[in-house]
Amino acid sequence: MRTIGQRIRHARQQRGLSQEKLAQACRCARFAIMGLEQDSRDVDAFLFIEIGKALGVSLDWLAFGIGFDGADIDAVHRHSDDQREEVSAC
Repeated sequence: MRTIGQRIRHARQQRGLSQEKLAQACRCARFAIMGLEQDSRDVDAFLFIEIGKALGVSLDWLAFGIGFDGADIDAVHRHSDDQREEVSAC
């Protein structure tokens, strides 16, 4: 994913959110999310931070595509649970 808009769309879809639901979580209009995803609108700092929080992604990933995108958080939790079970069995 090369653009912020592509990363927003990807993370939103991974979480099963509609543009409307993401907009509600970020306290903005759906057309703002739509414009960002289409890379036809610049993002202001407040909205950028709200989108990162709502999607559970790092701002580094959202801005530059580096860091944690949150997509595998369930796998991380399952792995941690498995490790706890292994330690308790010892």
